[in-house]
Amino acid sequence: MNARTVTIVGAGSWGTTLAIRLARRTAKLRTGRVILYEFFPDVAREMKHRRTNRLFLPGFRFPRSLEISNNLKDCFRQSGLLFNAVPTQFIRNVWSTLDPGADLWQDQCLVNVSKGIEIKTGRTISQLFRELIPSLDQTRYAVLSGPSHAEEVIRDIPTAAVVAGSGTLPKQIQQFVSDRTFRLYTNEDVIGVEMGGALKNCIAIAAGICVGLGFGDNTLAAILTRGLAEITRLGVACGARRDTFAGLAGLGDLVVTCASRHSRNRRFGELLAGGRSRQWIEKNHRFVAEGVATSTAAVRLARRERVEIPIIEEVHRILYRRKSVRRAVESLLARPFRMERV
Repeated sequence: MNARTVTIVGAGSWGTTLAIRLARRTAKLRTGRVILYEFFPDVAREMKHRRTNRLFLPGFRFPRSLEISNNLKDCFRQSGLLFNAVPTQFIRNVWSTLDPGADLWQDQCLVNVSKGIEIKTGRTISQLFRELIPSLDQTRYAVLSGPSHAEEVIRDIPTAAVVAGSGTLPKQIQQFVSDRTFRLYTNEDVIGVEMGGALKNCIAIAAGICVGLGFGDNTLAAILTRGLAEITRLGVACGARRDTFAGLAGLGDLVVTCASRHSRNRRFGELLAGGRSRQWIEKNHRFVAEGVATSTAAVRLARRERVEIPIIEEVHRILYRRKSVRRAVESLLARPFRMERV
């Protein structure tokens, strides 16, 4: 891995946080350059001028060494290591602008830090990149995931996450990204880490609905526990290892996303419980709740694999079939009695 120049593609809250931290680190160690790529030219110009991300990470100034770019091809040519922080449903549009030819991807490594499943195809992000960049060898792709809200990571609140891949890349990323407040573990289960990070967002919407309806800790505990069972069942059916979902990318990420006030997906659920429709929330709030689109992809995958995911299915009905949140709760409680399965 040649990390003399690093590009973070996508200037949302997590991409900006990662760029700021890596820029601080490389400047201190004098080990290379860090570039933050922003898709929209006017936003990139504002970030260059103000030296902050007013939209997604207000109040945190960029280090002097952090470069801002709106030219992905230039970033690509200069970088040996790229991080994808583009929201899942926009990855295809952003990355398809690059020539996927083998000669261009001889040396670059790609680490994905976004979470989701492409709604149109049902592909996980690693599967999507394999389609977009056939010449990208699996030993040069990794996924970084876990309970890591940008709002806390940027403030140096102790955080642990996991990076999954094959070969030596996960250990190299572990050593490159980890510091005194951000600790990475390694894993080999790319599909499991991706599925855990994607599906927990659907469960977090359900948790937000429970909070918005004024339910208590008993309800939230049930949602988390049975939600983890759904995530595990569908993940294993898609080729993941069961034990991955007991770790940071599974249980850890589920807990933080369902319980935290920083969670966009939980907030989305709270707004649904307050009587707002999916369309109204998407029109009036800037944040991206990946669980909304992921619920559609998850329901399709579950049907294909013949796996039961009742909580996610009810979330999907609320979002896309205008089922009331109260009726969805009643439907879950009225399901036939059975032995608990995890």
